[in-house]
Amino acid sequence: MTHYEQRLEKDIERIRHGVIAIAKGAERGLENAITALLTLDSDLAYRTIIDDNPINRQAEEVDRLCHFFVARHLPSAGHLRFISSVLRMNVELERIGDYAVNIAREAATIKQPIEDPIRGEIERMAKDSLRMYRHAIAAFAEGNEDAARATMKSAKAVVVEFEEIYEELVREGGDAGLPVKDLLSKLIVIYMLERVSAQSKNLCEEVVFALTGDRKRRRPVKLIFLDRDGGMASRMAVAIGRKAFPEQGIYRSSGLAQAAPDPSLVRFMDEAGHSLDGATDPTLDLKSIHWRDFDVIVSLEGPLSDYLAEPPVGTVAFEWPVPSRPEPKDPDAVERFRQMYQEISVRLHDLMETMRGLTDDDHRG
Repeated sequence: MTHYEQRLEKDIERIRHGVIAIAKGAERGLENAITALLTLDSDLAYRTIIDDNPINRQAEEVDRLCHFFVARHLPSAGHLRFISSVLRMNVELERIGDYAVNIAREAATIKQPIEDPIRGEIERMAKDSLRMYRHAIAAFAEGNEDAARATMKSAKAVVVEFEEIYEELVREGGDAGLPVKDLLSKLIVIYMLERVSAQSKNLCEEVVFALTGDRKRRRPVKLIFLDRDGGMASRMAVAIGRKAFPEQGIYRSSGLAQAAPDPSLVRFMDEAGHSLDGATDPTLDLKSIHWRDFDVIVSLEGPLSDYLAEPPVGTVAFEWPVPSRPEPKDPDAVERFRQMYQEISVRLHDLMETMRGLTDDDHRG
């Protein structure tokens, strides 16, 4: 190894050790913040807040070292990917340190001890988030692509835990009449823990990029369209989505009842270049839908409250009132379908462009 190569590797290791030092500091902060929360130890909470300052200084030092490395070595290929990833990881680790501070601030002000079952659920969520975080840092320290990819898959479980605890806390607050401040503190805590999991997934993605150059692909948006019987506007929306934005979305339909597509709708869609004859999945049974599986819920006929009590946390919901469906033997049926088709197409195009962005080919389509 040449003298230059030795110097380059020494600088890389210095940056790597700096990242690990920040990660360990943030980990201690999270551990202490959770302990302070569960024991109502305000002194530990305040010390955790103060201890975030060295983490911020370490992050500033790693940032300086990265820019110095670029100026000194003019890196390319793997070394450049490593520096690029570290700069993003630096921001993510600093955020995780901030999450620990936020938890500690709530721990310092909460008035009543957290009792089971919420206490046990927060402990479980904290354990899962911290485990994911530790695995992400270990993957970085070891340069282990497989470990990073495996850890990324754990994020969904933490999201589900967050949604379940959130719903339970809301019910508990209403039923038991808990102090508003304590309820808000608990909600903030579980949100911070969910964010730790999300940032840990981001850390793993940066590890994979540094090692392979692979960038994450955005997963398709999961949408469900609702109408009275799942056989008219919702079927049209699914067909439009699958043809216009096949890679960006996964589309399903449901309704208050279940019906096959109206024959006149099938003819119209055939002429518009969309086959409904066996090309779409059956409508989902409204009673068996797991709403949290969807990113977007759209009611095309009537208010959302006709279909579900309320959207789950993390899901967005819209009401897109479309032109009324034609009655049997309506002489203006084709015109009504055309208006319905145009309204859904425009709204769906705007939604997908906002959520995932569209290529030139998508715009031309």
